[in-house]
Amino acid sequence: MNTDSTARRYSPFWAVWMAFLAIILFHSMQIKALFQQRKQLRATLNEAAKSQTVNATMVNVSRDLIQMAEYFPAARQIVEDFRIQISSPSNSAGSTAKPGEPATTNKAGQPPSGSKKK
Repeated sequence: MNTDSTARRYSPFWAVWMAFLAIILFHSMQIKALFQQRKQLRATLNEAAKSQTVNATMVNVSRDLIQMAEYFPAARQIVEDFRIQISSPSNSAGSTAKPGEPATTNKAGQPPSGSKKK
């Protein structure tokens, strides 16, 4: 019954346009998620840098406290109460201490009194 002159012509424009919009929407959401992850990563790296600084400070304070424990009873008490000890040498210091040996020494070459095994 349909003839060529009365047949309705359909354009694929709207279907292609909707697919294009869906792709654009999908990729925009992906880009937004990537920027959020980037923000979280930067915050995490910033916190990691802060924690490394705090950790280095704590190690230095602990070493100083262990050395002070030889001469000051209050420092010795703190070392004993918190069980502060140096258990591994730091690689950056170039220490040659073997496992089981204290990593630090005082000026006389003796291990700090707080790092002795009980």
